[in-house]
Amino acid sequence: MARFLVGDDLGSLKIFKYSNEAGPSGSKVEVKSVYRSEASFRGEARIGVQGLATLNTGDGVLAATAFSDGNLQLSRLQDDDTLETVCSWTEPKLKANRFVGVALTDRAVFSCTGNGALRRAAYSHLSTEAPVQTTRGLPMRLCDWKLSPNGEHFAYGGEEVALSVWDTEKAFQETSPQPESLNASSKKRKRNDVLFPGETWRAKNLSNDSLSLRQPIRITALDFIQKPNTSLAVGNQAGDVQRYDTRSGRRPVAEWKSIGKSGGIRTLASGVNENELFVSDNGTNLYSVDLRTGKILYGYHGIAASVSCISTSSGPLLSGALDQYVRVHSVTPPPKDVKQRLDNRGITLERHFFQSTPTVITWDKRPWSSTSSGVEQVEEEDDDDPDHDIWDDLETAQDEDEDADNKGKRRRTSSKKT
Repeated sequence: MARFLVGDDLGSLKIFKYSNEAGPSGSKVEVKSVYRSEASFRGEARIGVQGLATLNTGDGVLAATAFSDGNLQLSRLQDDDTLETVCSWTEPKLKANRFVGVALTDRAVFSCTGNGALRRAAYSHLSTEAPVQTTRGLPMRLCDWKLSPNGEHFAYGGEEVALSVWDTEKAFQETSPQPESLNASSKKRKRNDVLFPGETWRAKNLSNDSLSLRQPIRITALDFIQKPNTSLAVGNQAGDVQRYDTRSGRRPVAEWKSIGKSGGIRTLASGVNENELFVSDNGTNLYSVDLRTGKILYGYHGIAASVSCISTSSGPLLSGALDQYVRVHSVTPPPKDVKQRLDNRGITLERHFFQSTPTVITWDKRPWSSTSSGVEQVEEEDDDDPDHDIWDDLETAQDEDEDADNKGKRRRTSSKKT
């Protein structure tokens, strides 16, 4: 069974569980509401969930949630599917009611707003006191912010904000002013070439287009690729996806045009499998993309609205769309050889209507049991002697063809005699 946490535009949190076998109700999906915003419920204000992150500590699952009114909370997700609040705090620098990223480690909760307010809230598992907070100012007009899987770096990008990678620890350290000689020499350099204290790498703008015009920076989504952590995938408003490697210069190592077919890239997420990327646009498209070639491996059918959030896991893929449905999808890994063709493709397995718009989905990081995989169960059932039946069918078909040929010969022979 796979368990996810889903936040919506009304400030509610729901547990979404998917099992390969149907339960007593006849459905493979089980949904339980564990938290709701009273202000939204009473109609006083529309407070939505804008950020959600989980951490499997081994002793349990922690969840960090960011709401559009600036409130953040750290909760403990119990095995009985209840949510217990550990501590909460407020982001005073939130503008335009927008968080662009939330991350959770075993020591701190990270949150970033669209106007560049980055906050680290250090917490303790054994204490309910307010966390110790430190802040860092980042550029404004951010559209996405992500923490690397190992927590050592974070990256951001946005409207006229180039992709940038920072060292997490150095970003929150006190910085001393630069010597006057360095300041004087730095003025002669281009502004985009000067890194901030704690910043380790910054992408260079794309080359001019065919008309020799500068291409604007319109980053809409980004994510660290699972392996290695120095590689990132970036989607933009034009519908293109670029792949960067911080060890290979400041230009993208690959650029794939028109992956998003309608309205640009809305969201993307690195898959659990190697060389796997999931991308959605502002239309109704959700694709699996091969990170080696940029080729669309397959798309999911039956989606009637734009996919606003996706969550990968070691089992199924979950997506939330503007039609208020949360869908469960199967996943087919990219082939080992880029020239090899996929025998199977991912499909939509289930869907559930939420009566509210899902805004963010995250997996609880607990391993998906391989014995509950429908694909593997089918393979195990067919492993007795899968080739035997196939050859029997071929022999039967061949015998039927020979009988038909013999009948035709007998007809031709009889007609000649007459």
